[in-house]
Amino acid sequence: MDVVNQMEYYFDNDPGVGNANPLPVSADSVLNFTTGIQVPCLSSGTHYLYVRAKGDRGVWSLIARDTITITSGVPTAVVYPQGNVSVCPTDSLMLHASPIAGVNYEWLLNGSPIPGQTDTFYM
Repeated sequence: MDVVNQMEYYFDNDPGVGNANPLPVSADSVLNFTTGIQVPCLSSGTHYLYVRAKGDRGVWSLIARDTITITSGVPTAVVYPQGNVSVCPTDSLMLHASPIAGVNYEWLLNGSPIPGQTDTFYM
């Protein structure tokens, strides 16, 4: 019997084996535990929670799925420019994101975080 030494979860879309959100687990062949999980900014509606485990032989389990319903999702931030949007390569443009209570912002460039850029605006 395998000893479970790793578990992970994700919502809706599989990020790939070993790339999902880790769950804390003590190595054991029998697991029975309750844990809290982080829920990302899911929209209102039906979503799917998936969980899988990996044993000491390095093999991942089949996924377990449960249906969850989000009744008050986080609204999407709207990003809009300030000023003239016709810019030349040497010009700059101020971008604003609509503030949403309880939401932290992080601006990205080509999919990577821009260091220190966590305000609701970016230039």
